[in-house]
Amino acid sequence: MSVTISANVLVRNEIKHVDAFVRNMIDACIDEVVFLDGGSSDGTYERLLEYKVKYSHIRVLHWEQPKGSEYKQGFNEVARRNLMIEASSMDWCLYIDIDERIPVDFKSKLDEKAMLSALLVAFPRYHFWRNGIRVDMSDDKVWYPDLNYRLFRRDERLRFASRDANGLHNYLSYKKKRVMGGFNKPKAVMLLSS
Repeated sequence: MSVTISANVLVRNEIKHVDAFVRNMIDACIDEVVFLDGGSSDGTYERLLEYKVKYSHIRVLHWEQPKGSEYKQGFNEVARRNLMIEASSMDWCLYIDIDERIPVDFKSKLDEKAMLSALLVAFPRYHFWRNGIRVDMSDDKVWYPDLNYRLFRRDERLRFASRDANGLHNYLSYKKKRVMGGFNKPKAVMLLSS
């Protein structure tokens, strides 16, 4: 078995991050990258289209956001995230922001045998504050460990959901049950159940 991954990336006016992000995905051998542009006006969308022509594993979707809807009614974060899952064709989805990077040996570090029965894989998140200095939060009961389910099996029963009207504070749900979100969640892998 070889783990295949679709990176899912929401973007809007992120031109300064596009080139470095695409290079990181190529270097890390990510099988597919699905971008969803929310109406960029800085050349992000056009630059992504150039990469789409150059690399067959890059897909670019467009979802024009209503002007001024950022983090307000009509933002549709949940719908946009779920659209990327549906547009993905690999076995696993990696939800990642365009200003984030993964190690180039990311895929080789995955335990393929354990992933045969896994639904989600959590990673600790390290927070960086001003000037790129990492804050040591290991004694902070609120911020550490901050485990994030960023790698998840592409499964029709697994989708993003939200409890607020705008879908801003979203989480992964499996069979309509919340499986993602919050701090101090010790579970690193959730196993598939029928």
